[in-house]
Amino acid sequence: MSETKSPHAGLTRRSFLKTTAAVAGAAAVGEAVTPNLTALAADTRSGETPEEQVFYSACGGNCGGPSCRMKGIVREGKLVQVKPVSDYNAAHPEFKTGCVKGQTNPQRLYGTKRVLYPLKRAGERGAGEWERISWDEAITLLTDKMKAAQEQYGDSAIAFWHSYVGSGILNHATSYMPMKPRGGTSVSLERFVKKTGATVMTPAADLCYMWMNNLTGYSTYSAPASEVLNSKTILLWGINPVGASRDMWHFVRKAKENGATLITIDPRFQLSAAQSDLYLPVRPATDGYLALALCNHIIDNDWVDWDFLANESVAPFLRKEDGTLLHLSDLGMEPEEGPVDAATGKPKAIDAEVVYDEAAGEFGSANKISDPAVRGSFEVGGFKVQTVFDYVVSRIKEYTVEKAAEVCDVPAEKIEEVARLYATAKPAGIATYQGCGHYYNSRHVYKNFMLLASLTGNLGKKGTYAYLEHLQEHTEVGSPAGGTTSTVDLIKVDDAKQGVAVTGQYLPEIMESGKFGGKDLPIKVVYVMQGNPLACDSGRQALIEAIKKLDFFCVADPHMSDTARYADLVLPIALTWEKEDAAGGYALFEKAVEPAGECKTDMDVFRMLADKMGFPDLYDKTDEEYLRAALDTPFNKANGFTYDDYKEKGFIAKFPEDMAPAAAASGAATAKKRAVFYIEKPYAKDDNGRVLDMDIERAPYFEEPLEASVNSPEHEKYPLFGFSVHEIYHAQSVLVDIPWMNELRPEPRIEINEDAARDRGIKQGDTVRVFNDRGFVVCKAVVTKGIRPDCILLPHGWQTDDFIAGHSTDLTRVDMDPITGNSAYNEILCEVELYDGGAE
Repeated sequence: MSETKSPHAGLTRRSFLKTTAAVAGAAAVGEAVTPNLTALAADTRSGETPEEQVFYSACGGNCGGPSCRMKGIVREGKLVQVKPVSDYNAAHPEFKTGCVKGQTNPQRLYGTKRVLYPLKRAGERGAGEWERISWDEAITLLTDKMKAAQEQYGDSAIAFWHSYVGSGILNHATSYMPMKPRGGTSVSLERFVKKTGATVMTPAADLCYMWMNNLTGYSTYSAPASEVLNSKTILLWGINPVGASRDMWHFVRKAKENGATLITIDPRFQLSAAQSDLYLPVRPATDGYLALALCNHIIDNDWVDWDFLANESVAPFLRKEDGTLLHLSDLGMEPEEGPVDAATGKPKAIDAEVVYDEAAGEFGSANKISDPAVRGSFEVGGFKVQTVFDYVVSRIKEYTVEKAAEVCDVPAEKIEEVARLYATAKPAGIATYQGCGHYYNSRHVYKNFMLLASLTGNLGKKGTYAYLEHLQEHTEVGSPAGGTTSTVDLIKVDDAKQGVAVTGQYLPEIMESGKFGGKDLPIKVVYVMQGNPLACDSGRQALIEAIKKLDFFCVADPHMSDTARYADLVLPIALTWEKEDAAGGYALFEKAVEPAGECKTDMDVFRMLADKMGFPDLYDKTDEEYLRAALDTPFNKANGFTYDDYKEKGFIAKFPEDMAPAAAASGAATAKKRAVFYIEKPYAKDDNGRVLDMDIERAPYFEEPLEASVNSPEHEKYPLFGFSVHEIYHAQSVLVDIPWMNELRPEPRIEINEDAARDRGIKQGDTVRVFNDRGFVVCKAVVTKGIRPDCILLPHGWQTDDFIAGHSTDLTRVDMDPITGNSAYNEILCEVELYDGGAE
């Protein structure tokens, strides 16, 4: 079947593709989806009326916690209302999640930009001209392209490019690191790539923190938002809980009411800053410098927790002249016995780090010596060694408060006051999330934060944290950490192939050279799922040019996204409430309604692909059988979290005091937990072939930004720092064309300081053009006092249709640091001018 459609290329909020019209009958529920704040009946499986049904699933957005549990009301086969599950136990802090974004799910399901059936490109890429085809035609076209590419160029010629959207072991892409072997648990994607040897292209956004956590164990010192209630000093560093995470603000506000001192460090005087006791308007990309200046001031005033440094950090480890650490084997000492290796059945040998026991005058294992020397240089076993602490202190001496005041453009007395409060008004915590991680030099920030926290002992105790989860964990507490088994067995495939995994933002480099890390990687066919890189990733124009070089580009998306517009084939995908799934082996997401139009789940699509590729038995279980295997574990059976339990009750919540304990781990104790601010063996997330400067990557450090700096050669031409933030009414680009959201944020806007606006003749509400050498965007201006005069806030998450002209990510560039593969989309210098309405 075929039906040629050629609407104009520029879809707008007022002009939508005829081929993606709303599903029939959606208008009939328009009044039914009006917010209703009436409490639900006590019976959680019934609705407001006998004609209604209740289902439990998740928001399905992408705000850092897509698994906020939600309750859906279904009437006459339509999802008409979604609300948080707070009525289950409204007094418990775990039920403080959920926001207006999740409650717009009905409008998301039945929106006008929903893709309802497969679409084949009928014009040039990006022109928005489509031909409707059948699913059989679509899958045949896609698999023919895949098979041809693999036959000519090898298994890695086809690639699956995913991001973070959604949640679930069947349909979600679940693994964000291009590690070997991949750690993904998605049955649909992982079984297919293991069978085919296909390349996997992982997301780049927010990877700085994630990879640095992999190197430092940073997340072992993270905490839920409720932990701020135990803090006396709270540093909101690059985070805005009022404007981006209302559930976190609930706890921060309570902590402030309890007497905690609230400090905000941010270039923008946002809503959280307005309610803080102290505000530092730091210059963008200089957070790492500020952290090291705080460290030096704390050391100079001896506000140091020496006991924590000695016994709970890497400070006493002995560093050799080549930068590596002194280990037992270096001194001819026997390794220690560790936990049993599951593969061999024998205890692992631990070549522990060596420290110096001052009291005994001996060198020995850091796991066995109490109160080792934190300072000093020694000679032992033919090695000249120095404590990590002394080495690090010598390296950071240059980052003084006085210099930081100049570099960060913050008064010296404010820096000193923050240092004093954080070091002496304890317990204290650094409440950060991803806000400091969107610059090229961001990877160093997390080492610097760990040093700052270690110096003061603000880790591992009540009221301390180095990273704050801005959304609570799943309300069901029978999580994998609580004892459920892994879902790894579900993705095992006989004769599995080990394909290539690479951060997706390397695509321009790969398409230019046909190689990656010095090895051939001839990618020809790309399938995008659960992501929208052309709206959200940095270097948009470079990505578009790379996509144009592909033989075939397929996008599986519920909506006609910016990325889908450049596809050769668009596949309509079911949304959260239209499919059954489970999160991590401990929470069931119920299917509430049938998929709109001809939409299918990712599992359905991968089953069709496997059949056409010639391996119809790849998915050897039904969806229900996979879900039962994930949920029906011994721990879940003992605590009532099985598949049948969920089918009966819909939503289940138990808390630690009510649950049977998990089985104890076997084997000897592992190495003692220590805060890591010196990385002995840093390594890159991608096999990118880049040589690391170990002196830089191992220790706390400040690196000059590539572009976002007053020292940049481009700064005179483009004097404004452009950055974007995670707004409360966005979930990246997920919430497209949602009427309620459109009322709350009707159009994309920049924020510009009143002094900068006056200098450029810009008034409130003027249409302006933001530009640099890479691109431009045209939108309205908000003139404010609440941002530094040298900065503008760029809109994030909007689609091409929403801008008057251009795109905000056209101003960004692809800057891949050597370690993390991070999307540095705030590495921007730009200028603003009044828009004259002329053609670009």
